[in-house]
Amino acid sequence: MATDAWYYNIDFIFTFIAMLIALAVSIYSLKVYSFSSKRRYYYFGFGFLIISLGFFIRALFDYLIKTRDFGRMACLTGATALPLPFKILLLIYAACELIGLMTIILVIYEEKKTPIVSLLFLLAATALFITSSVYVAVHLFAFIFLLLITVYFAKNFLDKPGLLSGTVGAGFGLIMLSHAFFLLIGISGLFYLLGHLFRLAGFLMLLVNYILVLKK
Repeated sequence: MATDAWYYNIDFIFTFIAMLIALAVSIYSLKVYSFSSKRRYYYFGFGFLIISLGFFIRALFDYLIKTRDFGRMACLTGATALPLPFKILLLIYAACELIGLMTIILVIYEEKKTPIVSLLFLLAATALFITSSVYVAVHLFAFIFLLLITVYFAKNFLDKPGLLSGTVGAGFGLIMLSHAFFLLIGISGLFYLLGHLFRLAGFLMLLVNYILVLKK
């Protein structure tokens, strides 16, 4: 069996924890909607719910890959062709992550960037089906989507500085950086570990943000 660094053998645990936090963010977002009646929180809740479902699928994929006789790095970068069931799992994860992020973008930008986001999503969907590495495609487009989200909340923080605007902006910023790290695993596997850690930190920041909103 190919030898992987220790963090490749527990990455499904990191992803499962991210799923639980994303699910908690979704639940808290729906709670905020229940007392504020602001529909943006309803759609945020839906977006994070879809993302958490994607993380569950990805954790399952990571666990199943761990039990097979080929290296994690080769599978993720496309150096090893994945069996069809595994590729389907990866495609479902990718679709969930990108749909969840697109939902958030469409809500925060309303109709201003709908054509641009729709084009990006179409390009992402096309790339997922024609690329030899679904892993690279999903993290590349997730980074682009999260860049749009982070820019929005960064501007919001500059206009209205505060703990709430700061935590949500920092949360999405950390998640955006996590996808950049995931794309750099060809340079060093440690970037893969950093990607998981930054993603967990980002979702924890978003969860803290919703807890603070509910306490107000």
